[in-house]
Formats: sequence, structure tokens, C-alpha cells
Amino acid sequence: MAKLDQRSNRQENQRILPRLACGLVFLVFPTTVFSATWRNFATAEFDVTGDASLADMRRTAADIETFRYVMTKFVPDLAKPGPVRPHLFILSENSYRRYLQPSRNVLGLTAPLPFSVDVIVGTNSSAWMNTSTILQHELTHYYLHQNSTSVLPSWFDEGMAEFFSTIERNSTLISVGKPAAARWVALQALPWMPLPKFMALHV
Repeated sequence: MAKLDQRSNRQENQRILPRLACGLVFLVFPTTVFSATWRNFATAEFDVTGDASLADMRRTAADIETFRYVMTKFVPDLAKPGPVRPHLFILSENSYRRYLQPSRNVLGLTAPLPFSVDVIVGTNSSAWMNTSTILQHELTHYYLHQNSTSVLPSWFDEGMAEFFSTIERNSTLISVGKPAAARWVALQALPWMPLPKFMALHV
């Protein structure tokens, strides 16, 4: 039992420490380093700050409300807000890539710190994955970790985030679960992963 507890603690530290480092960037760099124009607004649950365009910020507000609606309908137990009000940063592509992006393939970050929760998304971070998809992916991580008392396996954590990142809305319909085109292409091109490796994968 002690060995299992130690392993769980190591895994949790591996998750928190890199995210803590990313969150501290905001303390090291003043906002003037990123952009001259910063905007702030609040939704029912999130404080939102960003140097993205006004249009991107407006879309973010709409995406958050759509996401919250879908989560409360599908998984109401996971849609409960945490004890700490989260802060969502919507950054311009230039700011995100230059100062925060840990690697080319990381398009968003969720940093559950001891006394705050930061969700960081770069707008237009990729031609093949739009900002709404990335935002919904990271928001799913936020709700999962706020409402879970144990370390989640990566296949479940990332799988749920991928599923809820597919939320799409038009004037009459909200759809969930349609395969993202980029993911579908990757699944066709890449080899299958052995099940034991898949189950043991740690992201």
C-alpha cells in the first residue's frame, strides 16, 4: 500500500510541477510583455483575461456557455464548479507561442495550482484544430480534476477531453461526438498502440 501511495504522489507531482511552472510565467512577465491591449470579463463561473482579439474573446464567452450547457446535460456530477474560482487566459497566437507554449504540439494548458486554477489557451494555435476545440478540451480537464478525488488514468482523462472537445453549435442544433477531421486522419495514418501500453500511458 505504501508503494502504491508513493507512486501516486510521484505521478501527482509530475502533473502539478510543470503546470505550476507555466502558471508562474504570468508572475515573471508583466502583461506589457505580451500585448498592449488586454481585456477582462467574467462569466457565471470563470474570470477571463486575454490579449486575443475582441472577436475571439466574444467567441470564448459563447463557447463557455455552450460547453457548460452540454456538461450539465450529459454529466451533471462533473459540471460542478470547484471551491476556487478559475481564471481562463485567452492569449493571442503570438503571445502563447512566444512565452508559454512548452512544445509545438501543446495547444492549451490546465494548471490546477493549490490556491487557483489557470486554464490557458492560445487562439488560432493551429490550422487543423480551432480555438473552440482546444478550449473545450482544456475545460474538460478542469472539470474532471475539480470533481475527482483520485489520479485519473491518462486514457480516461484525455479521452473525455477529446470527446467533449467535439461540441459544435449552430442556430438550431448542438452536436457532440463527431470525429475531429485531424484526429480521424491521424488514426488512419498511425499504427495501433498495444492495449497494455495504452492503459499504462501517462501524459
